Amino acid sequence: MKRLHGGAAGTGRIEAFSRRIEARIGHWPAWAKLAAAAPILILASLLFMLVVSGINDLALALLHHR
Repeated sequence: MKRLHGGAAGTGRIEAFSRRIEARIGHWPAWAKLAAAAPILILASLLFMLVVSGINDLALALLHHR
């Protein structure tokens, strides 16, 4: 795969995607960008809490197994 500007392989596609998003919402005020990102941030935090809770439950089960 061709490397662009010395970056890792595949970063050109990510940069193009980033430029497309910036062209679409770059003129929005900061509060609107935050409001647009809020559902994604909420879902990501819930997924993170679920993973941490699962690891915690697994650790407690292993500790109490003996």
